[in-house]
Amino acid sequence: MNVIHLQNLGGIGGIAVLTRDISMKSKENNFFYFVFEGGDIAEQIKEYSPVFVAEGSHKRIFKEAKRFYAYCKSNNADVIIEHTGTAIGLTCALYAKRKLKNARLILYWHSNASFFDKKGVKGNIEVFLKRLAYKKCDGVAAISNSVKSSYLKVYGYKKDKISVVYNGINTSKFFSSRLDYCGKLPLNIIYVGRVFKPKGIHLLIGAVNLLDGETKQKIRVKIVGQDRGDYTERMIKKTAELGLDGIIEFTGARLDVPELLAGADLFVHPAICEEGFGITLAEAMASYVPCLAFRLGAIPEVIDENKNGFIVDDISIEGLKEAIINALDIYENSPALYLEMRNCARKKAETFSIENTLTTLESLYKE
Repeated sequence: MNVIHLQNLGGIGGIAVLTRDISMKSKENNFFYFVFEGGDIAEQIKEYSPVFVAEGSHKRIFKEAKRFYAYCKSNNADVIIEHTGTAIGLTCALYAKRKLKNARLILYWHSNASFFDKKGVKGNIEVFLKRLAYKKCDGVAAISNSVKSSYLKVYGYKKDKISVVYNGINTSKFFSSRLDYCGKLPLNIIYVGRVFKPKGIHLLIGAVNLLDGETKQKIRVKIVGQDRGDYTERMIKKTAELGLDGIIEFTGARLDVPELLAGADLFVHPAICEEGFGITLAEAMASYVPCLAFRLGAIPEVIDENKNGFIVDDISIEGLKEAIINALDIYENSPALYLEMRNCARKKAETFSIENTLTTLESLYKE
């Protein structure tokens, strides 16, 4: 069976990493079509599956749709998976679906229904295309119950086409080099993901700043991810202004995430948006790292409170500060409990294996 994955970008990001791991494990013939540009993950995918980078433009939306259809036709597409949720991606997928009458169209919802909502004319066009795509598609993969519920609420869709397909990770890639270091300072905190305002990095910096001097010396924070606009630059400047340079480190985008997670003790995910899943949370747990996040979106589906991590109800700098202090106290003074949390984190991560994801996803190909 020939499966075409339609994506915008092939750089470092959750969707590209997920589909790379799918291509590694799937027995189907997976093809990858990137509308705008490739990148590091696209280069890795080439080791397992064909990759085409269209270098397209938003100004040539119908031309891009025709080019995508031609690609699908030339590769005898049986299944088209639309990963972008954007106007250009939906147009490409709908056009190909119309022309290739026997190909199945699967929508892959990677975020909450309103996460990237646009306003004005462009927003109205995108809403129209989303509704049309749902009507014409053969199935939907929602990455969590939270995402599924958000679409039912915002768009009033019926449930019959929607399956929950939790994001999967290649658990064999993740490990820990810190299992014998329970209670040994400093507490190594890490964040991995996109670095832009909805991810709440400013709250994490603010929370660290509120800690007293002695507590600050007990932690180290590593922020791993790529920039969106000038947000990272502003956060680095803020960190310096607060005198936190020796405590908080910005690494930029990295390809050695498993190694970075292996040296961590706590994963802090300070997102203030309705997170659709948070694949880096699963990766951290696979590395035996307990996670800490606000009670938003799908977080309660990933973190089992006080078993493999911590859920914060007070969505504020103060609430995050208190949660970090609590985690530090358990790490420093209750090593047996902390080690149990580490092991529970790994067990939970195994339920999010790429094999489980594939089993559910590929069932949509043949329904």
